Amino acid sequence: MESQGWMADTHHIMASQSTRIPSRLFAPASALSLCLLLCACPFASDRPLSDPANSVLDDELAGVWRSQDPESGEWHSIEFLPFDEHAYAALSLDQGSKIDAFRAFTTTIGAERFLNLRDLRDRGASWNFLNYRLNEGRLVLRLIDDALFESASFQTEEELARFVAQNLENPLLYGKDEGRGPDMVLERPPQP
Repeated sequence: MESQGWMADTHHIMASQSTRIPSRLFAPASALSLCLLLCACPFASDRPLSDPANSVLDDELAGVWRSQDPESGEWHSIEFLPFDEHAYAALSLDQGSKIDAFRAFTTTIGAERFLNLRDLRDRGASWNFLNYRLNEGRLVLRLIDDALFESASFQTEEELARFVAQNLENPLLYGKDEGRGPDMVLERPPQP
């Protein structure tokens, strides 16, 4: 099953230094922006995967997550702040004081959980999507790639979600056949 393979890949990513992201990618972007940039062609949609009013907060997701650049030692963090009963304000911070802000809410498709993200600074911004897993105290993010969506169009959130559901086992959903970047793995900062 592909999802079991993904878990094995995740364990490999967490254990392997060779899958770390080079520091030159961290310089211009905060953590969440970086994740959106990891994939050369993130899928952008004019609609989310579901109606935000039906979203439920994931208590395990809330709070601060961080990732360290192994070359520079610089920390980058993402904080998911519950905004209301359905959505988060996701603030992506780096040590250089760059802050990016996103509206974020969750959608469950089958057994998979997704974040719907939209830049708060741009009212006309498209939606991007990250598959996420909470695994052994780590947050693992996979960006949905545009490879499968080139000729597809969707009139409703339901049509888009159905298309994603039909392709959950297809590695092209995440651009995997195209040698795209690794999943982004974040951890909780230590408690004082």
